Amino acid sequence: MARGVEIDLSTGSLWDDVDGAQNYRTETLDYVRLCLGLSYDRDWRSVKPSSPIIRGFEVIGKALRSAYDVEHRERFSQEMKVFVEMSEREQRVRLNGVLPSVEEFWGYRLGSSAVGVCLAALEFTYDDMQLPASIMHNADMELLWDQTNIIISTVNDLLSLKKEMACGSIQSLLPILYVKLGSIQAAVDQATKLLIASVRVFEEVAQRLVEPQGSSTAKSNPKIRAFIDGCRFYCTGNLSWR
Repeated sequence: MARGVEIDLSTGSLWDDVDGAQNYRTETLDYVRLCLGLSYDRDWRSVKPSSPIIRGFEVIGKALRSAYDVEHRERFSQEMKVFVEMSEREQRVRLNGVLPSVEEFWGYRLGSSAVGVCLAALEFTYDDMQLPASIMHNADMELLWDQTNIIISTVNDLLSLKKEMACGSIQSLLPILYVKLGSIQAAVDQATKLLIASVRVFEEVAQRLVEPQGSSTAKSNPKIRAFIDGCRFYCTGNLSWR
């Protein structure tokens, strides 16, 4: 993913090169599916991407291919697709030279954050954990993913403001809220309120997911508790790293 930094930083070779960035994204997605064993007409060993960064996914793909069934590999691939598509939208918005509205910002931020990609790989970090689609597509589980994403993305934007502005990147939450509210303190306060609210929703949803209801055994599954803990670790780990 390091090449993506060259799209997001003003010093990067693809910062203002939409066509070059699109070629890179397409090549990335093709190689990801290939390494995951999802391109059935080709063998991953027969393809050598132009970038060593893209080729670096070979190690990840091999690990996921051996640990995940097709359903889980497809989920990971889909999250990569969302990330790539939203990073394109983010780049186009940035190159337009106009700050998006808060609503437009969140429309692509939760995809370009790549948090969904990380969550799709979370089960790999545990021994023998592959939650079925009936659980992963549960409305509360999807809401848990969303809140994890909002928490991590908001913390990132709160703590990386100075660094991003120094690099010429101001399409993040705080500058957008500043334009809307007219005060940097009001922007920080609004972002903090959003963070607190997302943490509260996260914990409410987590509680619903682990409480047995009726005859359902899925919600009392200890693997669900472990997955929820993994989401918490992502949030706290991101904060510590920042």
